[in-house]
Amino acid sequence: MNTTPVPSFMKDGSPPASLTENRALNQGDYDKFIHPDDEAAIRFLKALPGFDVLVRATMAGTLEKMLYGQCLGTSIKLGPNQLAEYYGLLTPVCEKFGISPVPELFMEMSPIPNAYTFGDTKPFIVMSSGLLEHLTREEVQVCLAHECGHIVCGHSLYTMMSVVIESGISWLPLSDIFRLPIYRWRRMSEFSADRAAAIFAGNSQKVINLLIRLSGGRHAHTHDVNLAAYQEQVKEYQTIINDTNVESAMQTYLLAFATHPFSSMRSHEIIKWTEGAAFSFLSKTIGTYDMRCSRCNAPMQGNTNICTNGHFC
Repeated sequence: MNTTPVPSFMKDGSPPASLTENRALNQGDYDKFIHPDDEAAIRFLKALPGFDVLVRATMAGTLEKMLYGQCLGTSIKLGPNQLAEYYGLLTPVCEKFGISPVPELFMEMSPIPNAYTFGDTKPFIVMSSGLLEHLTREEVQVCLAHECGHIVCGHSLYTMMSVVIESGISWLPLSDIFRLPIYRWRRMSEFSADRAAAIFAGNSQKVINLLIRLSGGRHAHTHDVNLAAYQEQVKEYQTIINDTNVESAMQTYLLAFATHPFSSMRSHEIIKWTEGAAFSFLSKTIGTYDMRCSRCNAPMQGNTNICTNGHFC
């Protein structure tokens, strides 16, 4: 008779982190880190009249091939024989996320630090030269993990749809019926991709470091940012948007056609999520779990909430 105790499972159906193995993530794992507002926004999009027509038009592949051709024509395609030191940052991420084949990676000339993903049938990633100038190699890899999060969450199709709508019907009357909810979804999708980045990084701090660079500038200028003070700034931002009128005004005027939430909101969301069981399960699953103090970035003591510098986090 087998007397082995049956393990308890988490509310989302995941086994306890102590039972996990070092393996790649799969579709069931992806579902565990999709942000609920991301899911809700996609459901809303699918309920819009004419949505299916737009999906079919986008899936025809013309736009995907056009944008891929643009990258071939204007950017540098990286690979084992072309700037391999940068291409090599992507392959370990794909191994952890179970992405095969590895998406093609391009580098474009732009002083603005940026990366984005396109393609539904054949996804590809583009990063700017400015990204490499502003971030450390480790931070660039975390950024690539963010882009891989978009891929495994199936965001690329809807991103291409937003390009179609913005370039094709934005001049039409009532076009905002489609534009506003799609831009809101794009902002919500960033939360899911940030979660993917945190899973690969093993902690929230590396994602926050990335957001600090995108907010304040190059690593050379911002590597000494006081993390505790930045956390206080994030908390202060939360008190501002807790005012319903202010939050509504931001959504209407400041963020209506923005593709990304403010960095403070992204920092707040990722700190909150990495305190939960799903994060620890998924990061331990792929062998990256490395919780750090949110105040000083020191490692935590065992399974406690106290870092090696004595801070309670």
